[in-house]
Amino acid sequence: MSTSNRSGTLEDLYIENLTEGDAKAVVGDIQSFLDNLKAKGRKFTWFHKAMLHTYFSVTDEFVSKKIGQATEAGAFNFECKEMSMLKDLMCRINEDEV
Repeated sequence: MSTSNRSGTLEDLYIENLTEGDAKAVVGDIQSFLDNLKAKGRKFTWFHKAMLHTYFSVTDEFVSKKIGQATEAGAFNFECKEMSMLKDLMCRINEDEV
Protein backbone atom coordinates (compact mmCIF):
# COMPACT_ATOMS: atom_id res chain seq x y z
CA MET A 1 0.00 0.00 0.00
CA SER A 2 1.20 3.49 -0.79
CA THR A 3 2.22 5.41 2.31
CA SER A 4 0.99 8.70 0.86
CA ASN A 5 -2.46 8.19 2.35
CA ARG A 6 -1.44 6.56 5.65
CA SER A 7 -2.26 8.52 8.76
CA GLY A 8 -1.22 6.17 11.56
CA THR A 9 -4.75 5.15 12.48
CA LEU A 10 -6.06 1.82 13.69
CA GLU A 11 -7.54 1.32 10.23
CA ASP A 12 -4.04 1.68 8.74
CA LEU A 13 -2.75 -0.97 11.16
CA TYR A 14 -5.65 -3.28 10.35
CA ILE A 15 -5.26 -2.85 6.58
CA GLU A 16 -1.58 -3.80 6.90
CA ASN A 17 -2.49 -7.01 8.78
CA LEU A 18 -5.38 -8.55 6.88
CA THR A 19 -5.38 -12.36 6.89
CA GLU A 20 -6.73 -13.16 3.43
CA GLY A 21 -4.07 -14.49 1.09
CA ASP A 22 -4.75 -11.97 -1.66
CA ALA A 23 -5.36 -9.01 0.65
CA LYS A 24 -2.31 -7.00 -0.48
CA ALA A 25 -3.37 -7.23 -4.13
CA VAL A 26 -6.95 -6.27 -3.30
CA VAL A 27 -5.77 -3.36 -1.13
CA GLY A 28 -3.57 -2.21 -4.02
CA ASP A 29 -6.57 -2.25 -6.36
CA ILE A 30 -8.66 -0.35 -3.79
CA GLN A 31 -5.84 2.20 -3.38
CA SER A 32 -5.79 2.73 -7.17
CA PHE A 33 -9.57 3.01 -7.31
CA LEU A 34 -9.77 5.57 -4.50
CA ASP A 35 -6.78 7.51 -5.86
CA ASN A 36 -8.55 7.66 -9.23
CA LEU A 37 -11.69 9.03 -7.57
CA LYS A 38 -9.59 11.62 -5.71
CA ALA A 39 -7.98 12.67 -9.00
CA LYS A 40 -11.48 13.24 -10.38
CA GLY A 41 -12.34 15.54 -7.46
CA ARG A 42 -13.88 13.15 -4.94
CA LYS A 43 -12.90 14.18 -1.41
CA PHE A 44 -12.18 11.64 1.32
CA THR A 45 -12.07 13.23 4.75
CA TRP A 46 -11.40 9.82 6.30
CA PHE A 47 -9.35 8.06 3.61
CA HIS A 48 -8.19 5.37 6.06
CA LYS A 49 -11.81 4.45 6.82
CA ALA A 50 -12.71 4.46 3.12
CA MET A 51 -9.83 2.04 2.44
CA LEU A 52 -10.82 -0.47 5.12
CA HIS A 53 -14.56 -0.33 4.53
CA THR A 54 -14.08 -0.64 0.78
CA TYR A 55 -12.04 -3.76 1.48
CA PHE A 56 -14.86 -5.12 3.64
CA SER A 57 -17.41 -4.32 0.93
CA VAL A 58 -15.56 -6.37 -1.69
CA THR A 59 -15.04 -9.34 0.64
CA ASP A 60 -18.13 -11.53 1.02
CA GLU A 61 -17.21 -12.64 4.53
CA PHE A 62 -16.81 -9.10 5.88
CA VAL A 63 -19.19 -7.03 3.72
CA SER A 64 -21.68 -6.13 6.44
CA LYS A 65 -19.28 -6.08 9.39
CA LYS A 66 -17.82 -3.31 11.49
CA ILE A 67 -14.19 -3.55 12.63
CA GLY A 68 -14.98 -5.41 15.86
CA GLN A 69 -17.16 -7.92 14.04
CA ALA A 70 -14.54 -8.42 11.34
CA THR A 71 -11.95 -8.97 14.08
CA GLU A 72 -14.11 -11.70 15.61
CA ALA A 73 -14.51 -13.22 12.12
CA GLY A 74 -10.71 -13.49 11.74
CA ALA A 75 -10.06 -10.64 9.31
CA PHE A 76 -6.83 -9.55 10.97
CA ASN A 77 -3.58 -11.23 11.98
CA PHE A 78 -2.99 -10.53 15.66
CA GLU A 79 0.22 -12.61 15.71
CA CYS A 80 2.49 -9.87 14.38
CA LYS A 81 4.31 -7.56 16.81
CA GLU A 82 2.20 -4.45 16.16
CA MET A 83 -1.12 -6.24 16.48
CA SER A 84 0.06 -8.15 19.57
CA MET A 85 0.88 -4.84 21.22
CA LEU A 86 -2.59 -3.52 20.34
CA LYS A 87 -4.23 -6.69 21.63
CA ASP A 88 -2.28 -6.46 24.91
CA LEU A 89 -3.30 -2.82 25.31
CA MET A 90 -6.97 -3.62 24.70
CA CYS A 91 -6.83 -6.48 27.22
CA ARG A 92 -5.27 -4.19 29.84
CA ILE A 93 -7.96 -1.57 29.24
CA ASN A 94 -10.62 -4.24 29.55
CA GLU A 95 -9.11 -5.47 32.85
CA ASP A 96 -9.16 -1.91 34.23
CA GLU A 97 -12.87 -1.60 33.40
CA VAL A 98 -13.85 -4.80 35.23
